[in-house]
Amino acid sequence: MKKSAIKVVLAGLLGASALAGCATRAVIIARPGPPIAGVVIEPARPRAVWVPGHWVWQPYWGRYVWVRGHWR
Repeated sequence: MKKSAIKVVLAGLLGASALAGCATRAVIIARPGPPIAGVVIEPARPRAVWVPGHWVWQPYWGRYVWVRGHWR
């Protein structure tokens, strides 16, 4: 009698723990990646280096914004 009661309790705990795992939920929020950068052809300048443009995430607008390239 005592062994069967222990088995019933253990089976109940095992079942409850299995059902508790089903109740969990995960929320994943992923922002999209930046668009592909375009090709820019600029004429060469003496003693200057071209810094290419790039995408920057702007949390205020909730999107990526293109920052233009420039000579430095």
